[in-house]
Amino acid sequence: MKISIIIPYYNADKWIGRMLDSLLRQNLKQEEYEIIVVDDGSKDEPRILKEYVSRYDIIRYARQENSGPGTARNTGISMARGEYVFFCDSDDFIANNVLGSLYDVAKENDFDLLFHNVVNVTGSELVLDPVLAFDNLAIYDKGQDYMAIPVERIRTGVWQFIIKRDYILQLNLTFPSGWIMNEDSSFFVDSLLSAGKTGKVEADVYYYVSNSQSILHSLGKKKQSDKFVDNIMKFVEKLSNIVNQDTENRISKECLDNLIKLRNAKGAFALFVASRYLPLSKVESLFSDLRLLGAYPFLIMGRHKTRLKLMNIRCLWLFLCFIVNVLPLKYRYRLL
Repeated sequence: MKISIIIPYYNADKWIGRMLDSLLRQNLKQEEYEIIVVDDGSKDEPRILKEYVSRYDIIRYARQENSGPGTARNTGISMARGEYVFFCDSDDFIANNVLGSLYDVAKENDFDLLFHNVVNVTGSELVLDPVLAFDNLAIYDKGQDYMAIPVERIRTGVWQFIIKRDYILQLNLTFPSGWIMNEDSSFFVDSLLSAGKTGKVEADVYYYVSNSQSILHSLGKKKQSDKFVDNIMKFVEKLSNIVNQDTENRISKECLDNLIKLRNAKGAFALFVASRYLPLSKVESLFSDLRLLGAYPFLIMGRHKTRLKLMNIRCLWLFLCFIVNVLPLKYRYRLL
């Protein structure tokens, strides 16, 4: 068994067929890989998913009580038999005939992690002429070296790499249970900070689909805003602990700089979400929490410099929040 693909599933029957179809169109024999779908207590009947499970022996299905995508991925890891693990989301898809090539590169170089390109698409967008340059390979002695690459935005989704299963088991890498946000970011950081040999191929393997019904969009954030913000802050605290506890300089300065940049982005996002959905008292306490964690005032960087500058003027931002909180939700997006 070369690769185990793990998919957390929740009320995604309208999208799962596209992902499974793409996973079935691969340059691997059926006995060389498996697709593990973990149903995280869906409320809807997964009719289409069960049709695929009954038709293809390669697809394995498990159901658990609703515990969040992190717990679902942990369940998938416990079921996996492949040499490498690939995490996918149910509403995305991958390119045709890429998994065998990914595995061959990872196996030949004995990578702990092998990264590939992620392409953003809308739900109806056609994919034409993907870049599949598997011979265009960058090699890093350790995961920290990859984490140290200067970038404007650090992407932390776990669908951007395949990872050696023995490496997961040896370090007991797990996703935080019960989180609805940033559980993948936590796993991403843990994986990279401890990884040995790491690679990156210039191949458009994964297609991330913007889905207006996902928890990352307005409806999900409104319904579960308290937990949403709490999960982001737990990740911010984790990053602060990593940065503050590296007294023996085991992490390179460039890698630490990127971790601080990531903390800055996540902290600002938590405050931004809270400002739209939570009471003013919660926004006030969030300022204090971020300052205690060393994440505030925010560094002025990235795509949202104007917003960050406003957030750094605490009294002005609170005044804006006070005004926004009395408006209907649909108008808040235009003002914050």
